[in-house]
Amino acid sequence: MERRENEAEPVHCTPPIRNLGGATERKLKQELRMGLLDKIKGMASKNADKVSDGMDKAVDMAKDKTGGKFDGAIDKAADMAEDELLDGDQTEADS
Repeated sequence: MERRENEAEPVHCTPPIRNLGGATERKLKQELRMGLLDKIKGMASKNADKVSDGMDKAVDMAKDKTGGKFDGAIDKAADMAEDELLDGDQTEADS
């Protein structure tokens, strides 16, 4: 497949892992994911107000798009996501 001049190179989020055998390869991939999640959680906890505002906007948009049919499920999912990202700090303060 030919690439055009102005086309960007593909970006890979994780470094390529050689085939090391099932368990080892899975463990390395899991460690990479957990490291990324820890980094995201750290950034989210430092910017809790921005995360909360963004979640509120996403919830409002989802509720508008579904016409209120899934409000309960949307609220539950947003609460779970916010608790996970912010380790419960922001949501406990809101209650």
